[in-house]
Amino acid sequence: MQQINVTLDIFSIIICLIPVLYLMIGNRQRIRLNRLYIYMSLFNIGMLLGDVANWTCEGYRYPWFPVLLRLGMFIFYICSAPLLLAFTAYIIEYLSAKVKVYKTFWRVSVVLAAVHAVLIILSQFNGMFYYFNKDNIYIRGKWFWMSQFIPFVLYFIGVSIVIIYRKYQRSRDFWCLLSYIILPVAAEVIQIANYGVALLNAAITVNLLLIFVNIQWERELVIQQQERELADSRIEIMLSQIQPHFLYNTLTTIRQLCDVDPKEAKQAIREFSLFLRANMEFLKSKEPIPFEQELFYAKNYLELEGRRFQSRLKVVYNISTVDFFVPPLTLQPIVENAVRHGVLRREEGGTVTVCTVETEEEYRISVEDDGVGFDSGDVKDGRSHIGIQNVRERLEILCKGKIEIHSVRGIGTTVVISIPKGEK
Repeated sequence: MQQINVTLDIFSIIICLIPVLYLMIGNRQRIRLNRLYIYMSLFNIGMLLGDVANWTCEGYRYPWFPVLLRLGMFIFYICSAPLLLAFTAYIIEYLSAKVKVYKTFWRVSVVLAAVHAVLIILSQFNGMFYYFNKDNIYIRGKWFWMSQFIPFVLYFIGVSIVIIYRKYQRSRDFWCLLSYIILPVAAEVIQIANYGVALLNAAITVNLLLIFVNIQWERELVIQQQERELADSRIEIMLSQIQPHFLYNTLTTIRQLCDVDPKEAKQAIREFSLFLRANMEFLKSKEPIPFEQELFYAKNYLELEGRRFQSRLKVVYNISTVDFFVPPLTLQPIVENAVRHGVLRREEGGTVTVCTVETEEEYRISVEDDGVGFDSGDVKDGRSHIGIQNVRERLEILCKGKIEIHSVRGIGTTVVISIPKGEK
């Protein structure tokens, strides 16, 4: 029986550790429900370790065995009430999204857990709950029933919360939470009546696993979905900011062409209408689009500006790859800055160069101009416009990409976009 119980305890420890390690990776413990689940698991592991010490050290007088037995039993008893307190907190947190649980439940639970801890400590001196004889044998004390009564009351509080707030739970979650009460209580009754059968901690471990699979895992998926929806909302807001800006500047260019060259303006309106007809769906897209399509946007804008400024604006393309994806309206705001805040601030104008390069790890897009440039510390420069920050955030969210700006006053500016391979 001893070997079976030790094996069962060790197996239960391993089962408890798997979800704990999962929740501690990736900063998931920042979520309160996850932290409470970790606390439950750790307290259960403490009880399991105490149980292992009991089964392996009891009855032996080898050096350190009496110390290990006493330490193990203390850990076993001291973890039992906090385990149930953490479970009560877990239920309250689980229900908090839908209903506010009466604070009385929590306050009574805290008081009972504190009383239990004090009595456990006192028992180390007066043997009221348990003590050890000269042969290093664990023996229940006269007040042993009290050490079990308080956890039973805590169990009862947990059952009350689950049942009272039944309508705020899904049917599967209700039975899953209720099983955490029913199975351990049944195991505890068997264990009290038949000393030598270790079922309590195994029952708790099974229930923790059920909670993780049925509640914790689904809650994790819901949170991930909410984070994706939040990211989508941010992207929608950013696109709503940048789309009118893009359209306004293009129409401004056409309006100015009407004054200097009506024939060119007429041709520009025709090209722009064809552009809108073919690409409005892409402009509304929240997902990354082929770079080839994005390059089409930028070329369309640069051609319109070229019609207006003639020889003052030269454009060079050095495109070695287009087989990757970028967020919509990524390149166009950058070439717009290169034109408006770079080369056109020179009387004689200048050149905008657009390049793409593929490396082993990433795709790079660079936009270089030989315009007026600016000091990198000048945050009020036009290149700190909302368009660039907008591009930076969408690159990070959608492609894990980044944007770097290098500029020297009087020489020009280079903007480099890096997109890791495998990100879409």
